[in-house]
Amino acid sequence: SYVMTRVCIIIPTLNEERDLPRPLRTVRQLCPEPVEVIVADGGSTDRTIALIKAAQPEMPYLRLLRCPTPGRS
Repeated sequence: SYVMTRVCIIIPTLNEERDLPRPLRTVRQLCPEPVEVIVADGGSTDRTIALIKAAQPEMPYLRLLRCPTPGRS
């Protein structure tokens, strides 16, 4: 019988505007669905949140988790 495996990837971020596109691109290219990607942000002040929101229409499985304590999540 076939067992479906669900993959969840967690990406911690803190001001990762410059580096975040690469792991998001890698997930799109390599991970079969179903997949869930959670970006746990620790209070970014750069464009990290905007990049995540911009990627969500293309990646409906992408979730943003804003952590209440500052720092890398």
